[in-house]
Amino acid sequence: MIRLFHLSNERGQRKRIELFSEDDGWNSRGNIPLRIVVLVPALGRKGRGPPAHQAAPRSSLKDPNLNSCLKDTFQHMFPALASGIPEINVERFEPLYLPKLGLAKGHGPVTISGSFYNILAHGPSNATATFASIDMKNGVFGLGAYLPDIRIEADYDLQGKVLILPLVGNGPARVHLKNVTTSMSSKFELPRLQGRQIIHIIDMKVDFDIQGMTVHFENLFNGNRILGRTMNTFMNKHALEIVNELKQPLEESFSSVFREIMNDALKHMPIDIWLLGD
Repeated sequence: MIRLFHLSNERGQRKRIELFSEDDGWNSRGNIPLRIVVLVPALGRKGRGPPAHQAAPRSSLKDPNLNSCLKDTFQHMFPALASGIPEINVERFEPLYLPKLGLAKGHGPVTISGSFYNILAHGPSNATATFASIDMKNGVFGLGAYLPDIRIEADYDLQGKVLILPLVGNGPARVHLKNVTTSMSSKFELPRLQGRQIIHIIDMKVDFDIQGMTVHFENLFNGNRILGRTMNTFMNKHALEIVNELKQPLEESFSSVFREIMNDALKHMPIDIWLLGD
């Protein structure tokens, strides 16, 4: 079933939004983790979105500057969705919630296994789009972003070795990332739902670079404060070296998590809503 929403902008103009509902037989957890403001290009402040003059542009496949238009679309999206769009069941993007991020690396200077849980990331809505591209014929989509500041709160359960020191513990963790650049490339297919095409990502690769990081893990070594303080100090001193060692497993985990997030969103959005004509 397709549900219709009528939202108003600042001048009282109504905009019809067509979204696939969760009754269409697709598995959904009841929300849309990824928020794409291009669905509501005429939405104003009364509709909990950006003013009409700041709304994201719709891109056309016939536009020779398609990739530039897509970049602008995503640039408008990031800050606009911090408070969410409850009218279409889009929860707030800030902070971004991730239920779990696993880590596994069994060789090298840093060996680690375990997971972060109940992750809250503050700062994604301040991202700047650096590039965007789409190739409908070959089913390839790419997106890049720069995030100046990300503050993360999570629970952790980890064990392993960090350079010369053992690591074991579980409990609350705080991570502060500075100057993060990331790029995503994906392969997609175009299934039809209720007669209309949607994008479904079948493979994704995420790459990132971090210029600064500080961490604080509570309850390391069963709550031993001296060992815990020593380990936190050591990890902060060697933070970028540790991140570089964990880059591959982190990128693999991010790829899996964000592929699910994007598919959970895109299945609600027929292509003809946000990408015009072919």
